[in-house]
Amino acid sequence: MIKIKRVDNVTDFYSLEKIWEDLLEECPDKHIQLSFDWCRTWLDVFGKKTELFVLIAENGDEILGIAPLVIVKNGSFFGNSLKYRQVVFIGTGFTDRSDFIIKKHNEEIIREFFSYIYQSINLWDELDLRQINTLSSNFELIKKYSQSSLINEHKFFKVINTPYLPIEGDFETYLSGRAKLFRKQLRMYTNNLTEDGKTLDFEVITEVKDEHINLIIEMAEYRKSLFERRNIFLEKQKFDFIQKMIPLFNKKNRIFLFFLKYEGKLLSYDFTFSYNKTVYDWNTSYNPDFKKYSVGRLLNKFIIEYCFANGYKVYDLMAGDEDYKLKWTKVFSENYNLRVRKKNIKFSIANYYEKVKKMVKKTNV
Repeated sequence: MIKIKRVDNVTDFYSLEKIWEDLLEECPDKHIQLSFDWCRTWLDVFGKKTELFVLIAENGDEILGIAPLVIVKNGSFFGNSLKYRQVVFIGTGFTDRSDFIIKKHNEEIIREFFSYIYQSINLWDELDLRQINTLSSNFELIKKYSQSSLINEHKFFKVINTPYLPIEGDFETYLSGRAKLFRKQLRMYTNNLTEDGKTLDFEVITEVKDEHINLIIEMAEYRKSLFERRNIFLEKQKFDFIQKMIPLFNKKNRIFLFFLKYEGKLLSYDFTFSYNKTVYDWNTSYNPDFKKYSVGRLLNKFIIEYCFANGYKVYDLMAGDEDYKLKWTKVFSENYNLRVRKKNIKFSIANYYEKVKKMVKKTNV
């Protein structure tokens, strides 16, 4: 018989590390951003105003599933005059994919997770579960068992595409399947950069150090001086996350940094993760002085060739279907958000307020 218990304190949460990682290894929906190290870092940096609501599914002494959740207490309508509480995934706002971590026989476990969540309905006003992927074996079950007579609103809606490249066959055959003009441009850019004996180097860094991060920051600051572009390496809280995450991922060989250099100068970087025979393309940028050479595409080419040569099964371009990603693959899954609001006077007032705003807006047009 499956029982659900809640972990609500940091001490008990940290005691889950080995259990969490072992369970994730057996999970059919394993993803780097479901790892314990990713979640603990998010809690440390972004979760200071949250309350742990991690659910554990047990059958006797065996742990079958983990729901990595927290309660956020600082949501509000109308400024701070009408506060409400949300149940969200650990990682919300800085994660491309979230899910329940379940070993097998997931239907009963998901049913029990939602049963517990609704039994605890006095603790929350809104269930806001984001970035649930259509490839997840939990996808349809989350949609099914998140329904309840206790709620006033249930929405399960697509938010973004997530392109990925299955690594099959050999690199040359794969590349020959890309558009002819695209391949011609790649050759031309490479030839233009390497004429007169100039060197174009591709580096794979498996232990990320301060010296590597400093090069990325230098590039980000230069881009910002020209375009006022945002970069996570220049945003204090996000950079704090990166600094805390790197040593944890270094220890488990889960982080790769790809550099493209020209005569020793950094042209482009790709900050990626390596897990479950997958390379996850998390953050990338390039030197704008070399934009005409499409150095970002040249780096992508090297990374994909590296994936083919080193036994990877997937190159995951993660959330967002930007044009540069679709040059490399037409295969994608989709991320959905689940939003559930319980029957609550707060939301009745909020919904009425939104309707009035729309009416006023139409009247003023």
